[in-house]
Amino acid sequence: MSARWILRFLLLLPAGALTVAAIPRFHTGLLLERAFPATAYIQTDTPLPMPSYRQAANLLAGASRNDPETALLQAEAAIDAGAPSQLIVTKVERALSSSPLSARGWIILASLLTQEAPQKAAKALTLGFDLAPRDYYLILPRTLVAAPLWSHLQARVQTTLLKDVNALAADPEKRDQLRLLLSKPGGAELVVRSFAGRPDSLRELNRTLAREVLHL
Repeated sequence: MSARWILRFLLLLPAGALTVAAIPRFHTGLLLERAFPATAYIQTDTPLPMPSYRQAANLLAGASRNDPETALLQAEAAIDAGAPSQLIVTKVERALSSSPLSARGWIILASLLTQEAPQKAAKALTLGFDLAPRDYYLILPRTLVAAPLWSHLQARVQTTLLKDVNALAADPEKRDQLRLLLSKPGGAELVVRSFAGRPDSLRELNRTLAREVLHL
């Protein structure tokens, strides 16, 4: 009789192990659902009120540490919420060790290293460029991060960056993104560089932005 129960127990072990392993993923899924739609706005770099960033960061802090994608999303929310970079770097590096092909992850790491280690930040950003050179949704975040790192970037990355800025400036639907870039460190200088040799075009852009602010 005891042998029969032992056999049944052994047969149930795999199912039990799978259930236990699935619990953290299920919990993370619930947290992501609760953090929505803030997470969608964060991933598309749509500005949110500060409390929304804090709430998303706090919720996702309880997610499984074995989910690098969610860990990176939580780190991005924490950055936007104004958390000190020193508290986030380790978490991002851990996530990237599990998901080294995440272009957005390397861009996030670059943003965290910009002030303290600009050379390392430039290397991380370059890797983000190389992993997803044509990713539409990464144009704005990598441009924002690259602006203050200009002098540390390779010439080929600078060339791509200037093309990205020109694309933002040429698209009327991207005006909010262009204004966001202009408000960030190094952003105005980057826009001026992208119009090198075209002063008339730069003046026209300035007039257009001014008219749009005044609703003219």
